[in-house]
Amino acid sequence: MTPEERRLVDRYVPWTRVTGDREVVHRGRRWPLEDLLLERQEEFLLKGATGMKGEQVTMGRDTDRATWRAEVRRAVQRQDCVAQQRVESVRRPMTTQGADGEVYTTQVAPVLGPVVIGGAPAGCLARYFADGQDGVISVERHGAAQNVAVAA
Repeated sequence: MTPEERRLVDRYVPWTRVTGDREVVHRGRRWPLEDLLLERQEEFLLKGATGMKGEQVTMGRDTDRATWRAEVRRAVQRQDCVAQQRVESVRRPMTTQGADGEVYTTQVAPVLGPVVIGGAPAGCLARYFADGQDGVISVERHGAAQNVAVAA
């Protein structure tokens, strides 16, 4: 990556590594990846290689210790996931229309999916829970809403 691309990634993409039996550097310290994920369970999540829209995501903070340990060990052995630092969602006002037809504004914690076609910005999808909760955002499995985000 160019220095400019690296700055962009460092600013907007959470710390992310492909799982495997390897050493990583996290916040200036060297760790075996498995040890880091087990010791700091609350700070990380695992994303499966073929999942999308919140599927195949195991969030450390929402998983009991034994299940997390098993998931981390499986991911490290199979090398089929990425481990990613969990980032707190930033709540933003969203104007939407309810099932009753009323238009209202509520605070939501969206997951944004920018779309780029041919190197040019082409829009942005937003998945969110209308009641403002955060977590694994999935339309099909967790009942999140999906919409196009427009900057006001």
